[in-house]
Amino acid sequence: LLLSHYYGLMFWIGLPLAVWLLLRGRLSQPARHLAVLLGMLSLVWAVGAASLWHLLPLTPRYYLMPVLAVSTLAALAVRRLWQQGRVRLALVCAALLLIGNFLGLADENRNFMYGEHVLVKLAATTDATIHTDPQTQRRAELMLDWQGVADRVVTSTPAKGDLYFYNPARTQAGFRPGQDWTVIDRSAPPPSVAQRLLQLLPAGIPIPAGLLQRLGPGHPGVILYRTG
Repeated sequence: LLLSHYYGLMFWIGLPLAVWLLLRGRLSQPARHLAVLLGMLSLVWAVGAASLWHLLPLTPRYYLMPVLAVSTLAALAVRRLWQQGRVRLALVCAALLLIGNFLGLADENRNFMYGEHVLVKLAATTDATIHTDPQTQRRAELMLDWQGVADRVVTSTPAKGDLYFYNPARTQAGFRPGQDWTVIDRSAPPPSVAQRLLQLLPAGIPIPAGLLQRLGPGHPGVILYRTG
C-alpha cells in the first residue's frame, strides 16, 4: 500500500492526516465517532485483504474501502487545517496528494492490450490468415468475434510465406522470429505524456533509462512478419 503506484501518496500523506484529525482535529463528538468508524473499518478491511494475499493480488479494487476512508479523512483534515488558519500547510498536503495521484497515473500501463487491438485491426483489414502466439490469440478472441474475423487468426506453426504477428508482451521467453522473415508492418504506442515532459528538460540533466522506460507507453510494440 505504501510502495504501489496505484495509490500514489495517499497512504503516505493521508494516514498522518487522518491520525492528526482524530487526535488534534477538535472534531465534534458525532464527527469523531464517524471518523473512528471509518478508520477501524478501513483497517479491518486492509488486514482482511492482506491475509488473503495468495488469492487477492495488490490491485485497487480489493483495497477500495481503505482508500475511500483514508481519502475522506484526509479531506476532512485538510479542511480542518484550512479552518484553523494553517492555509499553507493545507495547500501543501492537498497538492502532494494530487501530485502523487497524477504520478501514479503516469506510471500506469495504459496500453496493456495494445498488441491485441492491433491484431484485431489487421485481421479486419486482410483476408489472409495470421499466425500468432496462443496468449495473444486468447486475449483477442472476444474482439475478433465481435469483428467476425476469429477464423483469420490461428496459433499453428506458420509455413513459408505465411503472416506471423509478433507480440513481445505475450510471446514466451526465448522465441525469436526467423532471420529470413520479412517485416511487413511495425506498430508501437506513442511516447507517454510523462516521457514527453521529461524529454523537455535541459540536455545536461541526466535521466535514467530505467525511469524513461517505466514512465513509457507500457508496451514494446508489435511486428507483422512474412515468414521466409
